[in-house]
Amino acid sequence: MTFRVTQKLAVKTNVVPVAALPPHDNPLLDMSSLFSAKGRYRTLSDLEISQMTEDPAIDYEFDQNYPNPFNPTTTFRFGLPQTAHVTLEVYNILGQKVTTLADREYPPGRYTVDWDSRSADGQEIASGVYFARFKAGEFEATQKMVVVK
Repeated sequence: MTFRVTQKLAVKTNVVPVAALPPHDNPLLDMSSLFSAKGRYRTLSDLEISQMTEDPAIDYEFDQNYPNPFNPTTTFRFGLPQTAHVTLEVYNILGQKVTTLADREYPPGRYTVDWDSRSADGQEIASGVYFARFKAGEFEATQKMVVVK
């Protein structure tokens, strides 16, 4: 069974705690100086989250986005063995949050989320390396992705 959920979400972008940053390979990069206290709101119009199947995953899953590299759209897939609160956020190479793609509770199953490579304020992002951070319950995973223009 396949169905699509289209909804509008209000997402507040706040200071990202250092503990919530994706891992990076440069130990010399001091992430603590990169954040400001400015908060912005974004309404995600027509965010498409599709449930691919009602069959729950055996374990938590977060697959590499495809295509990767991409321009301008990419798709994320994840699976949940049980109901869980899911957050899917995109960060730039400096560890700054670019946008939030999912932030709600999902029932067990497998899902896809499409991203149009726009920031929280609706601007197209620059070419470069980004990280998708996925959290569901106690499970956390980060995937590296590349945007090419």
